[in-house]
Amino acid sequence: MNFLDVLLGRPAKILIAGSGGGVFSGRFNERDDSHLLGHQPAANPHLSPILYFRHTKDGYQLYVRSPGGHFGKAISRGSQGEIGAFSTERTAPARFELLGAYGPLTLADMTGDSVACMLRERASGHCLHLHRRHDSRHTYLFASYDAKLHLKLTILERNAAWLNHPDEI
Repeated sequence: MNFLDVLLGRPAKILIAGSGGGVFSGRFNERDDSHLLGHQPAANPHLSPILYFRHTKDGYQLYVRSPGGHFGKAISRGSQGEIGAFSTERTAPARFELLGAYGPLTLADMTGDSVACMLRERASGHCLHLHRRHDSRHTYLFASYDAKLHLKLTILERNAAWLNHPDEI
């Protein structure tokens, strides 16, 4: 799992056929999905992104800490349920809940540095899951219906007060 541009090694540009009134107009538009989280089979492994989990009373807000073009952006849910890195100036960070086999997890429940869990996006109430868009050959992470993707999170640091400095976000 990572951002599509990282998985592909290039920008993730998707060609979309233009239409007018349901008829192909002969023009193509381009959508940039580079910032969206995607998934590739284990046969083609990539490092997972480094995310900072900021605890709030309404759930965890996730911020990208991996070096590169998405650094400092927040993980949020797009209008169709797609999950990706969005600028905090344009899109509010989504809030997520960590779920284990028996319900919500807290940091106190995670005694080791690795935890198997699911992430539920609070506003939609849906867990992250794999999804294929009709106009793309890529596999995306979405929160749009009741399917569940089991994740393995590795905790690098606990109880970090802020990202790099108190006024960063």
